[in-house]
Amino acid sequence: MAHELHPVRVLVIDDHELTRSGVVAELKADARLEVVGAFGSIRTVPLPATEPANTDVVIVDLSLPNEAAGIQAVERVVPWGIPVVVCTMFATSMIRDQARAAGASAFVSKRSAALQLIDAVLSAHHGVYFEAGIEFLDDHAQLSPAEIEVARRVAQGMASPEIARDLNRPKRSVDGLITSAQRKLGLDGRTRSSLAAWAVRAGLVPGDRAPPAPTGVRPAPRAP
Repeated sequence: MAHELHPVRVLVIDDHELTRSGVVAELKADARLEVVGAFGSIRTVPLPATEPANTDVVIVDLSLPNEAAGIQAVERVVPWGIPVVVCTMFATSMIRDQARAAGASAFVSKRSAALQLIDAVLSAHHGVYFEAGIEFLDDHAQLSPAEIEVARRVAQGMASPEIARDLNRPKRSVDGLITSAQRKLGLDGRTRSSLAAWAVRAGLVPGDRAPPAPTGVRPAPRAP
């Protein structure tokens, strides 16, 4: 990267306080970057910070409960006219493609090293696309961001009405997402606990927060 006359000003949006604090600490440790704000939601970002004159790059998570689910987060931030770096636990190739189509300038898994997130920020600032930590799953395991969010909550023991309130979606939409996720995963006709078992094995939630997996249910295979 070319030498920066001024630090790249970065805004961080992530609803998990510990994750947000960790990202901020890593960014502040690099003299090329300046953190101009860190917020738990898009709606709490003050208007001046959404202007290109004050912010150079925005890092945003795809999971912002009660506000934006999946790619909606990217779609809400891109109109600010500031390069968007997606940093997410749901780093599948399909979600990467959706984020890029929505206007994301970089896509990084939260499982990636801190240096890769920094490289993503610098690349996005210079108009160069960057990605790291992408998981390439079998086609039947390629769930949409909304389906992943619902599967994660099923694994946390939430019923459809609770999930609907948490994601600000109609219950009918939640039930439809559960059905479509099970169909893609080859779990048609099984109980929701089979979807919960898959979510745990896929690393969407800690294992101790999910109901026991039904006998014979195995995680969807991943490409080597």
